[in-house]
Amino acid sequence: MSYKIIDLQYINNTSKLFNFFSDKEYSVLFDSSISTKFPNTRFDIIAANPYKVINNIQDIKKNLEITHIPKNNKYDIPFYPGAIGYFSYESNHESFNITNNKQNDFELPDVTICFYGFAIINDHKKKSCFLIYDINKIKKYYNSSHESYINNIINNINNNLNNNLNNNLNNNNQISQKNNKFIPNVSFAQYKKQFDIIKELITQGDCYQINLTQRFELKNFNFNENYTPWNLFIDLKKNNPAPYSSFFKLNNNTSIISLSPEKFIEINNNKIITKPIKGTIAKNLDPKIDQENINKLLNSKKDFAENTMITDLLRNDLNICSEIGSVKVEKLCALESYPAVHHLVSTVSGIKKHDLHPFDIFKNCFPGGSITGAPKKRAMEIINKTETKKRNIYCGSIAYFSQDGNMDSNITIRTLLQKDNNLYLWSGGGIVIKSELQSEYNEVFSKISKIIEIV
Repeated sequence: MSYKIIDLQYINNTSKLFNFFSDKEYSVLFDSSISTKFPNTRFDIIAANPYKVINNIQDIKKNLEITHIPKNNKYDIPFYPGAIGYFSYESNHESFNITNNKQNDFELPDVTICFYGFAIINDHKKKSCFLIYDINKIKKYYNSSHESYINNIINNINNNLNNNLNNNLNNNNQISQKNNKFIPNVSFAQYKKQFDIIKELITQGDCYQINLTQRFELKNFNFNENYTPWNLFIDLKKNNPAPYSSFFKLNNNTSIISLSPEKFIEINNNKIITKPIKGTIAKNLDPKIDQENINKLLNSKKDFAENTMITDLLRNDLNICSEIGSVKVEKLCALESYPAVHHLVSTVSGIKKHDLHPFDIFKNCFPGGSITGAPKKRAMEIINKTETKKRNIYCGSIAYFSQDGNMDSNITIRTLLQKDNNLYLWSGGGIVIKSELQSEYNEVFSKISKIIEIV
């Protein structure tokens, strides 16, 4: 890879940088919500105008170039322009010999992977911002000298930043449409039936945990030229910031709005990291009650069991991809707090086997165990039979694959799909032997409460 880096003006609000790209097909923003106190948030990444888009999971590896790139002594670079895309929950079912015949309501490909010639990196630790581009890709695919192509992008960004409307980004907030209402696709009676089936299977020893989810739909939201899905992302991020957020503009009619708190798979200098979330309790505005809730979560045998089951599952997934003896649990059931809920989060790591391609590691672990249950294959089979709709983007992943072999990805929970003037939202939770119906049902709504109260 022959690359070049151009310094840009650092801005702590990366939304202002992305604003120029927000209506462009296949533009994407990874937003780490640096204004919050989440651990290890540092980089925001912008990419746009891909030179190639593929929709077949089998074609990804052969198109994904991985090469040794010497360390840059001036810049820390999380992403050398490579591939970024989404994977639906069902996209890897073939690896588990699972056939899903449910209708694809949204007519979306299971996978969309875009290959980019440039990216903008906003480094909130060093307070620096730069554009990095692949000289050869720009020359080959964009029918332009790389200097003129990149200069045109920079000029457009600067012009947009200087626009007074952008300096007051989203002041014309039109989201207060109080008649909006998300409608669940299953009634409480239907949820109870699904819950009872799963509890019976767990009681019989068929599985240990099943992640049961449902979909919510909001029809005829008033999107217009003054209030777009991008504006909605900004509003939601203010109310529900999350460290693995992303906005992915697929086309004029479709966007993914993700406010995910959960890392799926990261590879950084041959170290594999995953951070499963399992164990949830609602936050309370009263500090005393909220502390009682925290103590209840930290001392819950049910939530501890729920988390350790999935931690062990992911430890096994990483063992397949890692050097012998290198897999370890760095944190077990650590508390992380978000605007609506408190979570128990574990951290599992390993050193990747030398000959493994990063996409093989991602695919071997996909989908994440925290959104399937355990054992994974049996849990997926039960989900396939029990849930009434395809999950699509929900419980899948948005990921980037850098040309130097590093990568990062989220699990697309707390995620909305915008399709025309309709919005789709999902929520769910892990069912174990000690789960109680009403508590699990309430948790579904707690997780998305900060989204619903804004929309």
